[in-house]
Amino acid sequence: MRLPSGHGLRLDAMAVGGHWRCRVAGDRSGRPGGARPERRTPRRIFARFAHGPESTGPPRRRAFRPVTAADRYRRAVLPPRRDRPPVARVASRRAVSHPIARRRSGGPMSADPRRRLTAALLFALALMPAVAGTAHAGAAPSAASEGSDADPDTAPAASAATFGGEARWRLAATRNPGWGDDGRGEETLFLQRYRVQADWRPASMLRLAGELASASVIGQRGPAGPLDRNLADVLQAYAEFGPADRALRAGRQSLAFGSSRLIDVREGPNVRRSFDGLRLTQRLGTWQWDLLAVRPVRTRTGTFDDGTDTRQALWGVYATRPADERRGGLDLYYLGYAADTAAYAQGSARERRHSLGARWSGRRAGWDWNTEAVVQGGRFGAGTIRAWTIASDTGYRWHDRRGSPRLGLGLNVASGDRDRDDSNLETFNPLFPRGNYFSELALLGPRNFYNVHPFVTVHPRADLSLTLDLDLFWRLRRGDGIYAPGGRLLRDGDATAARHVGNELSLNLTWQATPRIEITAIYAHFDPGRFVRESGPPLAIDFVELTLRTQF
Repeated sequence: MRLPSGHGLRLDAMAVGGHWRCRVAGDRSGRPGGARPERRTPRRIFARFAHGPESTGPPRRRAFRPVTAADRYRRAVLPPRRDRPPVARVASRRAVSHPIARRRSGGPMSADPRRRLTAALLFALALMPAVAGTAHAGAAPSAASEGSDADPDTAPAASAATFGGEARWRLAATRNPGWGDDGRGEETLFLQRYRVQADWRPASMLRLAGELASASVIGQRGPAGPLDRNLADVLQAYAEFGPADRALRAGRQSLAFGSSRLIDVREGPNVRRSFDGLRLTQRLGTWQWDLLAVRPVRTRTGTFDDGTDTRQALWGVYATRPADERRGGLDLYYLGYAADTAAYAQGSARERRHSLGARWSGRRAGWDWNTEAVVQGGRFGAGTIRAWTIASDTGYRWHDRRGSPRLGLGLNVASGDRDRDDSNLETFNPLFPRGNYFSELALLGPRNFYNVHPFVTVHPRADLSLTLDLDLFWRLRRGDGIYAPGGRLLRDGDATAARHVGNELSLNLTWQATPRIEITAIYAHFDPGRFVRESGPPLAIDFVELTLRTQF
C-alpha cells in the first residue's frame, strides 16, 4: 500500500498466524520497493558526515520525520539537488576531527607517515613569524629584555596569536679544556638547539605564552650534562593577567635584568635557564617596577623531566628607569637568595644572601658607559656574609670613521673569602648570571677576581662586525680559589700564593647574513698564569667555535 505523503514510503501488510504485521519502507529516490537499507555501523555514520548526503554508494535509510517550515522554504527557494551545479566540497569541521572520516575522505590520515611529518613541519614553519631574538653574548641586554619574551608595549592585541622559533647549530672544538685537569686533550662537539614559541591574547587582560625547547650534543665523552643536553621540555608556560603597565605573570618564565650580571636566560650554553613562580610588573611614570618570587627550574637531560628546584629560591624587587637624551638609565634593585646547600672553597653549608645593587648606563657624544655595583650580606651556615662587586664597561665610538670603530675598556672586581678557616664568608655570589660571562670560552665566573678587559670593535660592512678582546685575570684573595660561571670550584687556593690566573685573547666575527640568519666565528687562546701553573696542570687552551642561528 502506497502512502500519499510524497516521501517515497510504502506500507507493507501481511497476515501471519491470524495476526497482521505492518512495515514502513522506502528509499531516497521515492521509488516504491526501495532497496534494503544498509547496516548503520559507526564507520558508515561518520563517513556520512564526511561525504554529505550527495555521496555516491548504496542508498541509505533515513529516519522518518514530519515536514517542517524550513523544509518547505528550502523546497520553494532552492532548486532540486540534481539541478544544482557541482561544487568542490569542503570537509566539515566534524569530519576532519574524526580519524575514520579522514580516511574515507582521502585526507591527511591516508598519506604516508613520513609525508604527514614533512607536511606538519612545513605547516609549522609557515606559521612562524619572527621571534624576538636574544641579545648578542657580548652586548648588555636592556632591562626589559627577557630572552624570548615580547615587550609589553609591542605585545599583540586581544585575540591575536603569534608563533616563533629558533634553531641554533654550533661546532665547538677545544684543546686542553680546563687546562688539562681531566686529561681529555682535544674535544670537538656538535651542539643543536631548537625552540618553538606561541603567544596568544584571548582577551585584552589575559596573555597565554608557551615555549618548547630541545637541545642535544654529539661528540661528548662520557654522559652529557644538563647544560648541553635536554631532549625536550617546557622552557616557558605562563599566564599573564592585567594590562601591559600592570601585569601579573604566573608560571614558568625566562628572566633577564640589567646587564645580566645577576639574572639571565643563560644564552651562551646549549640549554637556557627558566624559573617557576610569580612576577608582578608595575609602571609608575618613567619607572618600571618588577616584583619577583620564583624558583629556578632544575634541568635534566631526558624528555619532559624538568622540575622546580625546591633547594633554591629567588625573590626581590627590580626598578628600572630607561635612558633618555638628558640622563642615563638607572637600575635599583634588591634580590634575596636562599639555597639549602652552597659550596665554596671554605666548604658547604646553608646559604641565605641579600643583594643591594645599582646600575648606571647611557650614551652621549660618542661615549657609552655601563657601571654596576652590588653589596651582599646574609648568613652562610653559622657565619655571616659580607661580599661585593664593581663592574664597568666604558667605550668610545667614532661614528664618522670608516667601520665605526669602538674602543672599550672593562674593569671588573668581585670579593673573595679572606680566611677559609673562620665561619664568615666574603666570596661574592653572582646568583644566576649569563653563561658566557667574560667570553664564549666560558671558563671563569665572577667570584674572587679582578679583571682588565680592553677591546676594539669595527664594522667593515653594515652586516659584519669584528671584535678583538684581551682579558687579564687575577684572583683577589689568596685564601680563596677560582670558580666556573656556574659556581663550581675550579682550583683551590691553598697550593700557591700566586694571584695571576692567566690571559685570554679572542677574536669574534659576526655576520648578519639576513635579518633572520646570523653566523658567528670565534677563536680564543688562554695562556695560563702563575696561579694555574702552580696549582695543577698548566696547559694552554685553544678554542674554536662556529655558530649558525636562524629565527622563524
